[in-house]
Amino acid sequence: MSEVLTIGPSWKGFQSIGRLIIFGDSYSAVTHGEHDAITSTPNDPLGCGFPGDGVWTEIHLPNWVGHLITKYRPGPKYSPPKTDADDEDDNASSEDEQEWVDNPLLVHDYARGGDVIDGVKRQIERCFLPKLGARTEIQWTAEETLFVIWVGINDCGRGILSEIAMEKLSKQLDNLHRVGARNFVVVDVPPVQRSPAVPQNRPERVERVEAIVNQWNSDLEQTLKAFVGGHSDTSTFLYSSSAFFNALLDNPVAFGFDAGEGSKIGRDVWIDHIHPTSRVHDCLARDMASFLSGISAAPTI
Repeated sequence: MSEVLTIGPSWKGFQSIGRLIIFGDSYSAVTHGEHDAITSTPNDPLGCGFPGDGVWTEIHLPNWVGHLITKYRPGPKYSPPKTDADDEDDNASSEDEQEWVDNPLLVHDYARGGDVIDGVKRQIERCFLPKLGARTEIQWTAEETLFVIWVGINDCGRGILSEIAMEKLSKQLDNLHRVGARNFVVVDVPPVQRSPAVPQNRPERVERVEAIVNQWNSDLEQTLKAFVGGHSDTSTFLYSSSAFFNALLDNPVAFGFDAGEGSKIGRDVWIDHIHPTSRVHDCLARDMASFLSGISAAPTI
C-alpha cells in the first residue's frame, strides 16, 4: 500500500507543487536525449515537446508524467498544442491557458530507459546536482518542488541485490536533501512476475521473480523509514505501483479494460513484454494524483 511516512513543514499540499523533478527508468522517461539540453517552460512543460520524444508507450501517447500534467494535477492543467486532425472545439480557452501560464507544473525529467540504481546515481550526481541542484539559473524552492524517484524494475531483472541498491538510494536521498529537497515521492516496483516478461507456465520462475520484487519493496520501505528517521524536516511518501498494478491485473474490467487483457502483448494493457500502455499510465497517474491530493498540508504552528 501507498504510505505517508512523514509530513514536514515544506509540504503545502499537492495543489502547491509547481515543479516535478523525476529520476528513474523507462516507466518515467520522456526523452532519449540528454537532460542538460532541456529547458521546461509553461509552453513546453516537459522541455522536449509533448508527450516527449522518448516515451516508452505507443507512438505519440503520454506516460504517467504527461497524463498527470494534462488531466490530474490539481489546478490549471496543460493543454498540448492541437494538430490539424484535432477537433477545434477541444481547444482550451484562452482563460484556461492563461491560468496554466500563471500557475504551471513544470517537469525536469532525468529518467532514462534501462537505468538501474547506478543510473539514478548518474542522473542525480552528474546531471541534476551541478546545474538545477545548484540553482544557478532556476531558483526552485522546497515548498513548490516534488522529487520523484521510481527505479528498481531493471535492478530486479538483472539480479542486483536490493541491500546494495538501497545503500546507494539512501546516499542519493541524502544528496538531494543536502541541496534543499524536502518533498519526496518514491515509487516501489510493480509485480513484474505478472507481466508478459515472465512466462506464467513456469511457476518456479514466477515465484522467483515475485520473491525478488517483494524483497526489493520491503527493503525500500525500510530504507525510507530510516531516511525520515534522520530527516524529520522532509515530507516523504511511498507510492505503491505494486498495489496499483495488482488491482488492475486482478480486475481489468474495473479500470475499463477487457477481461483477460492483463497477460497479452500488444493489446490494451501491455505494449510489449514489460511496458504498459498509455491507457495504463493514465490510470496510474490518476491513482497517484488521488494519493497525493489526499495528503493534507503540514499544520502550522
